[in-house]
Amino acid sequence: MNRKHGKEYAMRKPMLYLCCFVFILSILTGCAGKDAGSGGDTTPVSNTVTLADMRKAAEDSGYTVTDDYVNFFMKDVKDGFSVQIIADGQDVIYSVLECETEEAAEKNAKEIDDAGYSIAIVNGRYLTSYGADNKDGEVKNILAALLNGESAKSK
Repeated sequence: MNRKHGKEYAMRKPMLYLCCFVFILSILTGCAGKDAGSGGDTTPVSNTVTLADMRKAAEDSGYTVTDDYVNFFMKDVKDGFSVQIIADGQDVIYSVLECETEEAAEKNAKEIDDAGYSIAIVNGRYLTSYGADNKDGEVKNILAALLNGESAKSK
């Protein structure tokens, strides 16, 4: 009996690591925003919106919003929130982050883009990102709208 339990645990541990890795990648996908393949996201954003406006837009759009956010390796991140978006056939939690300065947001976005897994969207001191595999997907438009403080519902 003990042996069987040990095998089950041994199988669960790699699966747990795999799930954590996928979760981290999905968060990174939502943590910054320029298109690494085309030199940056050209979605226009305004600089007059606050993090509270973005959060309200996400809530008004019916998305699940939490105070948790992931900033991993990024520097000078002072606040943020996470938003769960179901679009493009995926259910992913994206982080919307507020950096100390616009320069910090740009630097963090460049690091995300350079990694090649995510595409960052920057609005002044604020940034988010989505997976490079969804470059032409609905998530890009939803996150760009939220960064502008506008409601955006998944179709």
